[in-house]
Amino acid sequence: MKTLPRCIAPHRGFTLLEFVFAVFLLSIVAAIALPTLATETKGVKEQAQAAELAQIAHEAQTVAIGNGRTMPIAADLTSAIADIPSLSSPSGLQAAAPTLVYSTASALSASSGPGNVSADISTPTGLGLAMTTSDNTCVFALLTPTSLTYWWYTQNIGSSCNGTQALLGPHQTPPPTIP
Repeated sequence: MKTLPRCIAPHRGFTLLEFVFAVFLLSIVAAIALPTLATETKGVKEQAQAAELAQIAHEAQTVAIGNGRTMPIAADLTSAIADIPSLSSPSGLQAAAPTLVYSTASALSASSGPGNVSADISTPTGLGLAMTTSDNTCVFALLTPTSLTYWWYTQNIGSSCNGTQALLGPHQTPPPTIP
């Protein structure tokens, strides 16, 4: 009986050149993917904070309706913030319940930072909320008798981040960037 010779190639690992090429390709993929991932993460954070403002507006409207009004007043906003457990818990987006400043067309009061909400309740047809985030993005929420919307601007708009600006709605021309 005759045996056939084995045609098995000798075991061999990666060469240094192959390893360097693989590392080079992975670094290119990382250079493309990481900025995109950072942008998406920031967008998710902004959306969550804008949704938090919308939650405050919705709860304030619920309190107002419970008190026989269609739109919230200052007391309804204060009550709404106290009624939302996630705003004051460590797991929520804010470490503590937000503070409110009131803004009107004649006396603008901007949000001064995270947890400081500017509210405009001066019109019977809308409630505007605005808050500056930790990365200087301004998030807005607008409550009308028929809808609740929220949006944000990624640039620093400084004193334009106020409840009165929110009353103009999401389709306005973005306010100027503040240096």
